[in-house]
Amino acid sequence: SIKLVESLAERCNEYNVEFWIGMKPGDFRYCMHRADREDYIRNAKIFLRHGADGIYIAMDDTHPGCQVRPKDAIYQAELIKEVYEETGKLKAICGEEYHGKEFCHHDYWEPILKVLPKDVMITTTGPRIWNRLLNANDMPEHGWPVLLWDNFFASDSWDPARAPAYPLTGRSPNLVEKVECIVTNLDHNYPWQFIAMHTFMDYCTDPYNYSNEYNQGVSRSYNEILAHMAETVGVPEDREHNAKLRLMEMYWEKVRHQN
Repeated sequence: SIKLVESLAERCNEYNVEFWIGMKPGDFRYCMHRADREDYIRNAKIFLRHGADGIYIAMDDTHPGCQVRPKDAIYQAELIKEVYEETGKLKAICGEEYHGKEFCHHDYWEPILKVLPKDVMITTTGPRIWNRLLNANDMPEHGWPVLLWDNFFASDSWDPARAPAYPLTGRSPNLVEKVECIVTNLDHNYPWQFIAMHTFMDYCTDPYNYSNEYNQGVSRSYNEILAHMAETVGVPEDREHNAKLRLMEMYWEKVRHQN
């Protein structure tokens, strides 16, 4: 809703953070008609008027099995061109191909790259959709700025044994030399993601002094994570619904000062 957009924009302004709106156009059928593209641009302008700073066009996972279909690109290229020209606020795109060091589907990317301005970022998740380790050499070099969409904490990870409550690990500081922007894909459960979110922000703030050793000795079981944290910092006095969140706040405060 517009009220939510305005609320998020207000919070972002408070902390001097850019606020982008991600918009999915759907498959090529929703881009091939001028009327559909006009609806998309009209909505983008509404978001911008109510506080958004930029537009992110997300064309990923349009088809079953995340197929890449070259015929989509012709119409997606039209949408990209029109959004850029009519709003002046297109920040980044995510294509139907979004992982790997190099483009494999050149027939898909050719019409898009013909119209994509050089100041618009292209999204990658790295060599794979989920990566245990990432460094600068894993990032593509295609002549456009790179937006890294980091799925380390995503609940749909290909490593189901890994608990999303974990601190950020396995990210080389030299990533910042090759990417323009890093976005993390968090799970929907905020209390479990507290440490994930805050350690991710610690990394982004000062990657060369960020420690990957926050979680030494912590098991991948949720219960054992909680037990480890309680043993480290004690049990919170508040035993109500926010006790887990308070425990994670206490643990994060302790370990971040130790590192």
